[in-house]
Amino acid sequence: MSPPPDGKPSSFSWSDWRDGQLPSLADHSGKKLDLLRDYIVLYLQIVCKNVGGKDTQPINFVDGFAGGGLYNDKKVGSPLVLLQAVREAEALINTTRKKKMTI
Repeated sequence: MSPPPDGKPSSFSWSDWRDGQLPSLADHSGKKLDLLRDYIVLYLQIVCKNVGGKDTQPINFVDGFAGGGLYNDKKVGSPLVLLQAVREAEALINTTRKKKMTI
């Protein structure tokens, strides 16, 4: 991706992935993703606290502002952070259950 003639930085276009390019993840975006993961893990622990003997708990998430999911330096975006948070919450929830549950 070459800079525009006026010298101002251009924004990333997700169509550039075809050339093997991924965008950089800004520091503030990384912090937001950390908050998202922490929130979802706690949310699921609360929601699944009293589900009794169920072996599955369906949960639907809609990520209305999801990007491509991958950034350079092998960083992941919100779609993958959500999936990781679900797996993390599931592991934490199952540490205290006799009957393991899948979210």
